[in-house]
Amino acid sequence: MQELGNEAQRAFIQAEKELNDRKNQIQTGTSWIENEKNNIRTLHLRITEKMKWNDWNESWKQDPDSLIRKLKDETTDYRQAQEQLKAVTSRIELEQKELETVLSAQEILLTLFPEWESDEKVIPQRQDYLEKNWNRLCTQASGIRHQQHSNATERKKAENLLLDFYRLHPDLNEERLQELASQSLQQMETLQNDLQKLRNTEIEKRTAMELAVRELEQHQKVRPDLEEADQPESLAERQQKLDQQIAAANQSVGLLQAQLEQDQKNAENMQKEQLQADLLYGEFVKWGRLCRLFGDEKGKNFRNIAQSFVLKELLNGANFYLRKLTDRYELTCQPGSLTILLHDLYQGGATRPACTLSGGESFLVSLSLALGLSSLNQQSLSVDILFIDEGFGTLSEDYLNVVMDTLERLHQMGGKKVGIISHVEGLRERIKTQIQVRRIDNSRSEILTVSLV
Repeated sequence: MQELGNEAQRAFIQAEKELNDRKNQIQTGTSWIENEKNNIRTLHLRITEKMKWNDWNESWKQDPDSLIRKLKDETTDYRQAQEQLKAVTSRIELEQKELETVLSAQEILLTLFPEWESDEKVIPQRQDYLEKNWNRLCTQASGIRHQQHSNATERKKAENLLLDFYRLHPDLNEERLQELASQSLQQMETLQNDLQKLRNTEIEKRTAMELAVRELEQHQKVRPDLEEADQPESLAERQQKLDQQIAAANQSVGLLQAQLEQDQKNAENMQKEQLQADLLYGEFVKWGRLCRLFGDEKGKNFRNIAQSFVLKELLNGANFYLRKLTDRYELTCQPGSLTILLHDLYQGGATRPACTLSGGESFLVSLSLALGLSSLNQQSLSVDILFIDEGFGTLSEDYLNVVMDTLERLHQMGGKKVGIISHVEGLRERIKTQIQVRRIDNSRSEILTVSLV
């Protein structure tokens, strides 16, 4: 009921939120409608001022679509009329410009040829080719007139330039210019070269003089004020001290320069050492990773890894024999260690330590491990004989029969010989070949070999 109440509460909150959203939407829509109505009223008033039709309000109320189409048609007609008016206006302006051009050309021609004014004026009919010829003629006449005007202007400029040249060079006149013009090109080039050399020499001398003047001014500015007690000997001593200070400053500069060079060499060596350190660090990381995985030179981690593989093989072999002895337990290894655990299949595969087993169960597990260890054969090592010392006294009769049956099958399958050392009387009937040790007295015993049929 609490969950239903909470769900109902959440639904109520959601519904109240949606209701508020709807109210906000309704309020927004109402405001938008009012704004649109105000815009429509304002637009209606503006249109009323501009509309010239008397019955447009009635048409709008009765058939607004018809009124809208009529307005669109009128608008299209109005735009077409505006375009036509614009084209006619442009044409009139163009004709006016052409007329002004013709009148201007006529005035120019009458100025050039005043005798044409007394000729009888002929009003020709408008023909396109005559208009073109007239325009071409007017253009040519205007060009000739413009060229004459330009030539006169250029001539006037040339005369002014010549007068200015005479004014600037009073030693030259028209006769001297004619004399210079009579000189050959080679003579003119020689004179120009000599003149250029003289100008270069003048520039060098002027530059040297300006440099000397600037040095003198600079020397006057930095010249120290001499006192009355200053003598040539004291000034020489002061100059010697200044020379020593300059020498010390130069020596300091040399030391700093040498230190700077040494710093640069150290920086280069540091860069090389850094590169070498980076390479060594890469090697360290690589071998460190191998060290973490396989261990150091003592071989502890690697030994544990190798032992874990051997233990895995041992447990596989031991489980093979343990399944023949009992279907309850299965041996396994705890990950990352050499601890042996057991899975109790009767309890859903729960893991339990070996210390919780009973005496008989511990013997079965130990026997399975011993048999599994005997199966880890190598080419140079073969375990063909297995001795089991005691432990049978902890087994019940059922387990004892299971163990003996398994050992007999083991002998039949792999040819392994199993020796049992025990004081259990029940084993005498199951073992066919026996080595019996009998006590004679406190210091002597006898050994008998017994074969049972």
